Amino acid sequence: MAPQVRAFAHEQRKNMHELDDLVFAADAAAYLGCSAQTLYVWRRAGKGPKCHPVAFGSRTIHGYRLSDLDAFKAERSATVTAS
Repeated sequence: MAPQVRAFAHEQRKNMHELDDLVFAADAAAYLGCSAQTLYVWRRAGKGPKCHPVAFGSRTIHGYRLSDLDAFKAERSATVTAS
């Protein structure tokens, strides 16, 4: 196997392992009670829950850990309650 192919295959296996812990935009948005578009806008503005980009060749998928979504919900609820 060529070194480039071996490196690519290794990267893909590593990325698949990372995906086990993640939920993606539609599920994360439903969990937070917002739309996937809102989640995207928050991510682009740096105001949403922590996301974990996973590269697949030239494509990047953004996933969210449930613990990060829970922390985001708690933070937002504390902010709303404090207001």
